[in-house]
Amino acid sequence: MKLIFLDIDGVLNKKENQLPDVCVIEENPLSLLSDLIRKSGAEVILTSSWRLATDEPWREPLLCGGISVAGQTARLNGNNRRREIELYLESHAPVEAFVILDDQAGHWGKLKNNCVHVNAKVGLTEANIAQALNILGVYLKKS
Repeated sequence: MKLIFLDIDGVLNKKENQLPDVCVIEENPLSLLSDLIRKSGAEVILTSSWRLATDEPWREPLLCGGISVAGQTARLNGNNRRREIELYLESHAPVEAFVILDDQAGHWGKLKNNCVHVNAKVGLTEANIAQALNILGVYLKKS
């Protein structure tokens, strides 16, 4: 099983387009994420704080982009995303490969090599997707 741990703000949207209390998902990064899923066969696990919203404002925009969410990390006191991902991995073994798409450089500890740091001013890019595919062990032929 391959997993993509997904943050939304700063990854599927640009910082300048974020709105308070509105889950904004832009078309281009959504398309890039869809491409990553198609090429890697990975499942999406939501790590974004949007996962805590009871009305799941992320679900419909992702589904419209052809993306389903297979699960989400648990919320821990202190909002420690690294530890939330570690616990998810421990309880869902075996995981063949995983990548974290996040705009926070943060203190990823032993997960650092699995993290693709997305520039929140730009959102998800083709270069981020290439890096994620590499982490997931998908090597594409160059034409």
